[in-house]
Amino acid sequence: MDALPIDLSHPAIQDYLALVRLQVLTPLSLLINIAALVVCTILTTPTIAEVARLRRADIALPPGDDALHREALERQRDGRVREVDEEAVWGGE
Repeated sequence: MDALPIDLSHPAIQDYLALVRLQVLTPLSLLINIAALVVCTILTTPTIAEVARLRRADIALPPGDDALHREALERQRDGRVREVDEEAVWGGE
């Protein structure tokens, strides 16, 4: 009983073993990935929600400029202004 009854060097057997490994390892790696994500989520401080609450996004407009920018875009869309004068919208530098 020291040898297997099948020829492991046969291409069809090698393909079958590769598929079996794939079917076993793919769900296993997915479970490991989910477990790692859960552990990191529990251990990470501060959470992403806390960071988002504490720090605004860099691309966000300041609160006062948001309404002014929206108004300028609406005027441009409606055709009331051909181009938005950036100096008028954002102030002179």
